Amino acid sequence: MKKILVLLLFLQTFFISVSVTKKSISAEDRLPSWNNEMKIKIVNYIDMVTDPKNPGFIPESERFAVFDNDGTLWAEQPTVEELFIIYYAKKMTEKNPSLKNKHPFSRINDFYSNGKFVIKDRRIFDELVGIVHEGMTNKEFQKTAEDFFRETKYPGLNVPLEKIVYQPQLELMDYLRKNGFKVYICSGGETDFMRVISEKYYGISKEQVIGSELVFEYNENTNIMVRRSKLYTDNNGRAKAENIYHRLGRPAVFAVGNVRSGGDIYMLRYSQASEYPSFQLLIDHDDEKREFLYSESDNISLEWAKKYNWNVVSMKNDWKQIFPK
Repeated sequence: MKKILVLLLFLQTFFISVSVTKKSISAEDRLPSWNNEMKIKIVNYIDMVTDPKNPGFIPESERFAVFDNDGTLWAEQPTVEELFIIYYAKKMTEKNPSLKNKHPFSRINDFYSNGKFVIKDRRIFDELVGIVHEGMTNKEFQKTAEDFFRETKYPGLNVPLEKIVYQPQLELMDYLRKNGFKVYICSGGETDFMRVISEKYYGISKEQVIGSELVFEYNENTNIMVRRSKLYTDNNGRAKAENIYHRLGRPAVFAVGNVRSGGDIYMLRYSQASEYPSFQLLIDHDDEKREFLYSESDNISLEWAKKYNWNVVSMKNDWKQIFPK
């Protein structure tokens, strides 16, 4: 009898140990590409706002997260949309070789130097932007963009575009969704351009993309929507906060942007207007070896982060891995 009791006690202890170990592994497995200090801050926030017994609890219907795209979800040196403009301009010259000697198409090769993409003359580039977008139907645009994403490799890194997304951010968005958050993109990029890959790359549906938008023209006879080169809304700076309100009718409680031009600071600041506990993340590009090293001349993003107590993510120190393997 004594041997049986000892055996039962051993088995009970064993199963409790296994259960605790599994729970511990599960907790450690959250955000595996994040180093502990920032990971703990994020996990503690999510645990707080999803616990009905916690005073900081946020109802699932109010859990909104917004992420900038360029420099926040994928690399932006150069921006992918800039590469697309040159890609399509080249396609136009392939279809019509006579364009090669006409301005601004005659200057396309000026944007590449020693394998690097550099916009030396913004005026010429903007002319190409207008030509590329003007008069294209939405179906034509989507097909062209799909071809671009399939065929293009990112200069400098020489990898397919799906390989320049940030692995830690993929984990974070998935973690948020598993905890009842609705995840949106809020970027200065053109809305339809991001919609082409938002589901495939990020798991974000087309209707959850907020971006800059062109003027469209609808023809009821042909039943076709045509793109115009004129901007309907430029989703940068303060407009990000305004467009979040237009789309959601309230601030997002979780906001993520990056250091580059100060374009995300109003989005992050607006999230602090929520009646619920909020969380702000600002990505600092300080890892020259694994990604790129750049900052802002006026340092405004980091200054606002310090002033308003945002969480600054050091790519170098807070991310174990930057790109998918």
